Amino acid sequence: DDGFGWIRVVRSEKSKYENDSDEMDVLGLKEAWENLKASARDISKDKIFELANNFRVTAGKWMFFVSTGGKGDYLWSLVAKGIVNGNTLARKAKISASTLGRECPYANVHVVCIKNDNFCDEDQVYESERTIRSLGIKCQLQYKPDIFTRLEVYKNNIWNLRPTIYISNFDVISNATIIKEVW
Repeated sequence: DDGFGWIRVVRSEKSKYENDSDEMDVLGLKEAWENLKASARDISKDKIFELANNFRVTAGKWMFFVSTGGKGDYLWSLVAKGIVNGNTLARKAKISASTLGRECPYANVHVVCIKNDNFCDEDQVYESERTIRSLGIKCQLQYKPDIFTRLEVYKNNIWNLRPTIYISNFDVISNATIIKEVW
């Protein structure tokens, strides 16, 4: 409530999957995106993924939403400790700061984002999810490539694109994860 947008945790050593963020060409990406929007060509997930690969913007994140208070604090502590102790494939995570008292569609809810380096590498995405589940996180997870955030393509966009590409649900009865592609 005091102006902080995100609380972050970062483990310092690089993962074997990590891309050098200096290699990302965000300015080139923005220019190519504006050119694509101005053209008469269709905008599709395939086009956006092609931009992601061309400009090396391949990071993504597993996300979950949790109410403020004790449950949110507890789940965030599991994630933060897992990152710091090296118990996850992810090296970075963040949680949104409180929205208490604000006009916001997610008032009284935090979003937790747990990063991985390459959404194009399905094995890495699935392994990242597995290590998050190993921390004790059982709520629904959604996976979103960062390219959508960089291009400001959010839910209910004019192209009818869904910015999340996987949903993971934990089945308590079978003690297993069910990951579904949703794009």
